Amino acid sequence: MLGGVANTMMATLFESWMVSEFHKRKLEEVGSLKDVFGMMTMINGVVAILAGVIVQEATEFTQTKTAPFMCAVFFLVVGFDLMLRKWSENFGEPTETEKPEGNMSDKKTFAQLVYGE
Repeated sequence: MLGGVANTMMATLFESWMVSEFHKRKLEEVGSLKDVFGMMTMINGVVAILAGVIVQEATEFTQTKTAPFMCAVFFLVVGFDLMLRKWSENFGEPTETEKPEGNMSDKKTFAQLVYGE
């Protein structure tokens, strides 16, 4: 059951983020969301094929069955580095009830909020 929940979240969370970012950045002027998801699906297939070829070559070159895992670690580190440098976080838009009162960076305001002074 937990596997089903995890799989559903994996399949839908990124797409929800993609739709939100698409509208937030007003990309309707550039193209449609249908085009974005179509291109994403095509690139996903191409990357899967290339990954298989790269891993096969690495396995033959190193003569070890751990080569796919070594490749995965390398691409994980490269991908993580790219995400840290290029992606901005999407926290969503706060509602009126979620907006903080006053300037939270001001220590006096923060102390008043915490201690009720």
